[in-house]
Amino acid sequence: KPITSKLVEAGMDLSPPVGRIATALDKVEENWASSTVRNLPGAKQSAAAYGTGLNFMRSGVGENMVSAWQRAGKTMTDQDWSDTARLINALSGRGNLPAALKKSSGILNTIFFSPKLLWANLELPLMVLPSVTKSALVRKEAWKILAKDIGVGASILLAAQAAGVGKVELNPLSSDFAKLKVGDTRLDIWRGYAQYIRFLSQLTTARKKTESGQFVRLNHKEVTDRFIRSKLSPAVGLLNDIFEGETYLGEDIVPRSSKNLASQIYNRTMPLAVQDFIDGLNSDGFVGGAATSLGFFGLGMVTYTDEVKQIRDREAKRVYGMTWEELGQKQGRAAQLKLEQ
Repeated sequence: KPITSKLVEAGMDLSPPVGRIATALDKVEENWASSTVRNLPGAKQSAAAYGTGLNFMRSGVGENMVSAWQRAGKTMTDQDWSDTARLINALSGRGNLPAALKKSSGILNTIFFSPKLLWANLELPLMVLPSVTKSALVRKEAWKILAKDIGVGASILLAAQAAGVGKVELNPLSSDFAKLKVGDTRLDIWRGYAQYIRFLSQLTTARKKTESGQFVRLNHKEVTDRFIRSKLSPAVGLLNDIFEGETYLGEDIVPRSSKNLASQIYNRTMPLAVQDFIDGLNSDGFVGGAATSLGFFGLGMVTYTDEVKQIRDREAKRVYGMTWEELGQKQGRAAQLKLEQ
C-alpha cells in the first residue's frame, strides 16, 4: 500500500473533503469546527484550501520520514507505523486526545482555543520517552526534530540580538522569556513552549520578573489562573475578562462603554495576524509593521507597552486628561517629573 494510506490506517489524521464534513468534531480542523462559520460566503473554499494544505503537509512529512527509513533498510513494525502516525499528528498540531477527552471534544472546543493543539504541544516533547513512544525508530526521530528546532531557534534569536534587531530575555520568570523583542512587539518562534517553561518557573518560585526588571512575589493560584486564561476560547475569554474587569494584558473593561465594547468585539473577531500587524504599525511604525507581518506566516507575536508606560499614561490621563507623551509635548518634562514623583 502507499505510505500515506498505511499511515492513515495507523492513525494519522487527514481532514475530510469539504463536501463531506464529518459529524464528529474530532475529525475536522479546529479552526473550522463551527457549522455557522462554514456557512459564511467563501468559508467552504477557504476551508478546502486550509484542509488540503494540512493534508498535503502531513502526508508529505510521513512520506519523507518513512521513505528515509526504508532506504536505510529499516523494517517497520505495526508499532513503528502507529507511533509515526502519532508523531506526525503531534507535529502538525493534532494532539492524540485520550478516548475520554475525545467524547467531550465539542465542549473542549467551546471552552478552550484549539484544544488539540494544546494537547499536541504537551505530547510532542514527551514522545522522546520510552514510556510514551514504544518505537525506538520514532523516539530517535523525535529527538532529532526537537534538537534541530532548539538549535535553529536559539541561533536565530542570538543572531538577531547580535545584529541589533531586537533583545532576547533569558530569564524564565519574565513574560518575554525566549522572545525577540522589537520595540513593543514580542516575537515567539517556539510554538508556545516558552509559555509552558515560564508557567512552571513562576509556579515553582512563586515569583515573576516585571517589565521594569523587578521581581514580584506571586501566589500559585494567580499563576495558574493567568495560564488558564491564556488558553480560553475568544467567547469564553471575553466572558471571563468581563467578570474579572480587565483583559489578560491588564486593560480595563467597562461593559457599559460602547467604545470599549466595540474594541473588545474587534479584538475577539479580527484575525490575530491582522491585529498584530496593525498594533505593530501603531506602536513602532514601519519597523513594528515589518516585524508583525511575520504573523501571517504563523509566527507567534504580541504588541503591548510595558507596565511603566501603562501607569504613566493612566496617571497622565487621570490628572491632565492626556497621554504621557502628550503631557511632555504640551507642558514639558517638568510636568512629567512632577507627576512621576
